[in-house]
Amino acid sequence: MKEYIRLEYKDCFSEHPDTIIHYLNGISKEILLKLCSLFLARKQETVKHFFSNYFKEENNEYINELWKKLCCEKSDISRYIITNIESTLRLYEFVFDNIDSTETYLSEPEIEINILKVYLLFNEIKNNAENTASISTENIQQDRAKALMLAQMFQYFDIVNYSYEQELLVQTEKAIYLYKFLEKKLPVLYYKYIEYYNCKNWQDLMSNITSFAYIYWARSDMDSYLNLIIDPDDKLYEWKCTFIERLTTENKVEDIDFRILRSHPFFKIKKGEYCVTYGYFLLELIYKGVYFKLNELNSQLPENDKIKGFRSFYCDHFSERTLLYNVLSDVYGKKYIQKTGEEIKNIYGVDAEPDYYIRNGNKIYLFESKDIFVSSKAKTSNDYNIITAELQKRLYYEEKKGGNINKKAILQLLHNIKKLLKKKAEWDSLYKENRIRIYPIIILHDNIYNCPGINDLVNQWFAVELKGIENEYNISQIEKITIINIDVFIAYREFLQRPEGALDKLIASYHSYTSNDVLKKATSEQDAIKKYKDRIKSFEYYLSTKFTPDYKNLLLLSSKKYLEE
Repeated sequence: MKEYIRLEYKDCFSEHPDTIIHYLNGISKEILLKLCSLFLARKQETVKHFFSNYFKEENNEYINELWKKLCCEKSDISRYIITNIESTLRLYEFVFDNIDSTETYLSEPEIEINILKVYLLFNEIKNNAENTASISTENIQQDRAKALMLAQMFQYFDIVNYSYEQELLVQTEKAIYLYKFLEKKLPVLYYKYIEYYNCKNWQDLMSNITSFAYIYWARSDMDSYLNLIIDPDDKLYEWKCTFIERLTTENKVEDIDFRILRSHPFFKIKKGEYCVTYGYFLLELIYKGVYFKLNELNSQLPENDKIKGFRSFYCDHFSERTLLYNVLSDVYGKKYIQKTGEEIKNIYGVDAEPDYYIRNGNKIYLFESKDIFVSSKAKTSNDYNIITAELQKRLYYEEKKGGNINKKAILQLLHNIKKLLKKKAEWDSLYKENRIRIYPIIILHDNIYNCPGINDLVNQWFAVELKGIENEYNISQIEKITIINIDVFIAYREFLQRPEGALDKLIASYHSYTSNDVLKKATSEQDAIKKYKDRIKSFEYYLSTKFTPDYKNLLLLSSKKYLEE
């Protein structure tokens, strides 16, 4: 994996820069947003490539002189990039929020130079953020490389590191589970949601939303943005325009990063013509974005129909009791001893129950499921201390007023591990406690938790807890905690059902693969970061090195679930 450096304003120009808004004045919002969409489609470009492709003949002399200057001053100029997803995302949001002009009065050569300067300034902002990451980790003595990478990558990891085909599949599958749940369990909210989009049913809604994702996927030029143009002669012209525009209503409630982009995967050029901004946010419309609209519509319901504490209800009744239970059941069927958290609680009267339990002989899998958001403040901070404090609060424990502790996934797993090792688990006693091996698993529902360093951090906390019980319990029977995105059980279902996909084997080999041994061979901190980054450090990534799902076939099977009903 080649390491690139973002080129900054001061690398190119000696004079003090003007404000970003100054350089953008005189350029229409439409032109700027289209440029951002183009940059997002092309992801990242070297200085040479950018200079060769974005400037007209009138700017040749200007760019040639700039290129000569950079070549003289940068011996490794091939390692420098200008456009990159992170800076483009910030540029897009700045334009969307601050530029209202519908007219352009600058010439094309002027626009080219101004855009270059603006982009270099955004690169500087991004580089400064990475400096924040460096400063926040400078006092870490052991494994600083891991901490630094977590702080640097956390903000953008989910948005930059994704597979379009896999995301399309898992978003579709999860949406089908959700709509069936809503239709059966929450009919009032379901019909209000369907009515909002003026669709016949959830199948009609899914067909229309996923069509945009497939059009984007199949576009002829993968290095360009996509314009959606509705035929004015189409009998459904008015409906289609309204449908698209309702999909892009800004979320003003939730504390999420990139709110503007997540709320506007299209931007309106004019009625009937829309530009797709970025594939990842388009895919989020299918499932992840549904929650935000449901939450908003629920708040508008009459008091008798309104669900109090909607987020808590959604996570408990859908994310855990519906999605988790069904997804794991789809993988493992009637194999092994399986018990849901609801079954353990209701039948055995257990309060601090595991969310899901599987035993295959002497191998026990304990699952804790957490559908949790990370605050936008923590996610965008680039500060290791802020990020780890947020993760601790979400995954380890949270201190309450009066000194009380609210136990999270790690401590919840530990509670039931101790029960199993002492053979005090009410829901299962048909095993020999001195022969079992326990595999604690945290199921998470957001790609951000695949970020390098999180699973390692969780196991650092877990190791502290195990140290505290080693005199009373045989901790050699306990595997490290494994964070697994729920998407893994959807995309890799076929592989997980094979002998070579046995979960115990995969977990053991994953932790061996991501062990500190790889870092012992590093020649420097930068080399350690590179070696660490090459492995990505998530269970999902490790699985992708073992097996590639047949996405085309899986997507065909998935689409039949709503196209034929």
